[in-house]
Amino acid sequence: ARWLETLFAPEDRPVFFPAGHWWYPPGTHLGWHTNERFPGWRLYLSHAAEPGASYFRYRDPRSGAVVTSHDGSFDLRLFEVAPERRFWHAVASATHRFSIGWILKPRSLRSTAARAVKRVLEALPV
Repeated sequence: ARWLETLFAPEDRPVFFPAGHWWYPPGTHLGWHTNERFPGWRLYLSHAAEPGASYFRYRDPRSGAVVTSHDGSFDLRLFEVAPERRFWHAVASATHRFSIGWILKPRSLRSTAARAVKRVLEALPV
């Protein structure tokens, strides 16, 4: 997450929330889904033991085309999950595939939450 934060200007840096870490043994998959109950930008780092033996597949929300993105050794993918524009996607692997994901939220959410916690703590009796 620290490395990812360097990609953004300090004032625009999002907050990274874990979105899962997955291991796909050879012959496994994660079927089509949208994650629409948990909107936000998703960032996934994946590693495939054998490049080309696993993939991330999605339906382009604009064109409707199904796109297959085969994994190299390491891949970084960023996409938006929004209820009003479903992003259907799936994963399949014929090798050991590992992925770690984050949901990126605007920094303003963290500031708002921090202020709310501070108000509650200040209101507690000493």
